Amino acid sequence: MCNIFRLLEPESELEIISYRVSQILFCARGPSNSPLSNCWAFTTSRPSTGINPQNSLEKSQIEILYQCQVFRCENQDAVSQFFLKIINLFYLK
Repeated sequence: MCNIFRLLEPESELEIISYRVSQILFCARGPSNSPLSNCWAFTTSRPSTGINPQNSLEKSQIEILYQCQVFRCENQDAVSQFFLKIINLFYLK
């Protein structure tokens, strides 16, 4: 079974995007007792199929797409809850 991390729109709870835990490469939060204490971020990677314009046969090639998601929460407890959930997902991996 593949563990999924889903980002939801807070009001409607509709899924914005989801990632397999294995796609999460790095996760960080702002230092406590600083203006960044309500901030958190994570980096992901995933395969991306693209067309190589230099290839006359236009063969598909696999490329890796890296994304960095950065957030600021109004509630610092939400940042702590996020990290606990991510840690639990990695243990279930």
